Amino acid sequence: MKEYYQLFDGILSLPLEIPGSTYAKAVQARGRILKRLTQVIDSRKSLEEDDHKDLLATVSSTEMQPEDRMSNEQIMDYFLGLLSAGHVSTATAVLFAIAFLTDSPKALN
Repeated sequence: MKEYYQLFDGILSLPLEIPGSTYAKAVQARGRILKRLTQVIDSRKSLEEDDHKDLLATVSSTEMQPEDRMSNEQIMDYFLGLLSAGHVSTATAVLFAIAFLTDSPKALN
């Protein structure tokens, strides 16, 4: 979760990779997240029989035609996209609703 929050703090920051900056921490967090995702993908691919019935099993299925299969990089980008879509849409909407209502007593009433 630490890496997750560092990554998304950096998305909204000034993109200057100065050591210790929010953006630099986000770039490092992204690397750690991708390293962990790589480990999970590789461990799944090394299984003789993968009886998992989840999204990772679907996108990395060996039953697909070779030209339809996603590379590890594509899978990782896909999952990072899903993480950001889930985080930004719901959490941000709730945050702004609470902030707006707190700053607007008339709207709160």
